[in-house]
Amino acid sequence: MVIDDLYSTFSVLALFVSDKEPTTEDYNLLDIDKKIFAYESFDNKIKNCIWDGQGFLENSVLENPDIENRNDVDNYQNNSMMILRNRSFKSCVIRTRLQEWFRHKGLAGEIEKDCRGMPIYLNGYTEATTYEEIKMVVTYSSLKYIKFFDNPITAIKKWMSTVKDLFGIVKTDKPTPYFGGKYVRTN
Repeated sequence: MVIDDLYSTFSVLALFVSDKEPTTEDYNLLDIDKKIFAYESFDNKIKNCIWDGQGFLENSVLENPDIENRNDVDNYQNNSMMILRNRSFKSCVIRTRLQEWFRHKGLAGEIEKDCRGMPIYLNGYTEATTYEEIKMVVTYSSLKYIKFFDNPITAIKKWMSTVKDLFGIVKTDKPTPYFGGKYVRTN
């Protein structure tokens, strides 16, 4: 399932910097050797994607793998975070009990969709027909393929029809090496 990204927009004070000598007296010389000048400050609007490339992965995917002859699946039983890759896809997913959450919210069985094919009780796009089929929820920004299309739903449909459901695990969370895992240090 693919859900919308959430954006935060805020203003910060910015400084216009140039290597051209100003014609007015209202400037500061930042670097005398390189002749870099700072002009007046102004408000700059910044738009930040809060959930950029994030998602949820159903816990049962790694507990009961459908893939035969996979010895490395057991290695991920204790990981809570993984960065997954596939064709034009990259997402940092967190292991969750997604199916349990659906049941807790009273969402089970067949997914009701509107006339456009969008789920009524879910804010996103899925090709699943039942809630039990949803194993991963990611944001639009996880699909790098979308930027080549005018309509994101068209891009998602095309991507889902061509990609295989086998993802590469690029990175995982690791226990701290300090004092047997009892001391955490950040850099």
